[in-house]
Amino acid sequence: MNHRTRGKGNQNIPNQATPSIWKRLIQYVKAQLEKRRAKKNEEKPEDRAARKTATATVWMAFFAFVATAVAIEQGLLLRQADQTARNVQRAFVSFTDFYYRSEGNPKDGVIKWDIVPVIENSGVTPTRNAYLFVSWIGIQDSLPATYYFPDIPRDPAPVDKPSRLSLGPKAKLAAQRAIIPIADLVKAFAHSEHIYIWGWVDYDDTLGGTARHRTEFAVELNVIQDPRLPGPGPFDVRQLESHNCADDECGERHPQPYPPAPHLVQ
Repeated sequence: MNHRTRGKGNQNIPNQATPSIWKRLIQYVKAQLEKRRAKKNEEKPEDRAARKTATATVWMAFFAFVATAVAIEQGLLLRQADQTARNVQRAFVSFTDFYYRSEGNPKDGVIKWDIVPVIENSGVTPTRNAYLFVSWIGIQDSLPATYYFPDIPRDPAPVDKPSRLSLGPKAKLAAQRAIIPIADLVKAFAHSEHIYIWGWVDYDDTLGGTARHRTEFAVELNVIQDPRLPGPGPFDVRQLESHNCADDECGERHPQPYPPAPHLVQ
C-alpha cells in the first residue's frame, strides 16, 4: 500500500547551528569581560593604584553629596518646626470687643459715653514693650477710601501719646477710651453724623529673634437707641474694610519701636 504524506511539501527547517540573538549577546559580554580582565592583568601597579584612587574619590564625592542633601533637608525641617512653634507660642494681640460706659449727673442726665476697645492676647507668652493709641472722629460724610487714620489727640488732657501696657498669656485688657460727647452721639442717632473709632497696638514677643508686631482696628459706631437714656450701651459697631490688619498685612504702617521712656507713658 502506498502511503502519501499529507501537508505541505518540503519545509524550511531552521538551521540549528545559527546562534540566537541572546547567545550572541552572552558571547559579546563574555568577550568584553575577558578583555577587561586581560587589561587589568597588564596594568602597572601605579596605574592600578590611580584607578582605585579615582574610583574611591568618585564614591566619596557621591556620599558627600548625599550627606549634604540630607543635612540641608533636616535643616529646613528644623527651621519649619521652629517657625511653627514660634507661631503657636508667640503673643498675638487683637481687638476683640468694646466696653460702653455712660457718664452724667442727675441734672443733665447722660453727657457723654466712654467707648473702650478691649484687646486680648490669644498667645501663650506675654507681650513686651507694648504701646497703643486709640482715636475717634465725628464727621458728616463717610470716610474716604484713601483715609490714612492718623493719631488724633483726644480729651481729657488731651491724650496725644501712646499708652504703654503689658498683656499676659490669654489675658484681656481695656484699651484707651474714646470719650464721645452726647451731642455727637445724638447726631449719629439721627443719621446726620458718622462716628469712627480706630487704633493700633505695637508690641514685641518674648521668643527673641522675631520682628516687632502690629495690630490695627477701625470701626464705625452705630447708635441704635437714644444715647441720652441710661442703661447698657445703645451701640453697634461695623468693621471697616481698611485699617483692620495684623503684622505684614498692615502694609506701609510698620510698628514703631517706642522705647520704654517715662514721657511716653500715660
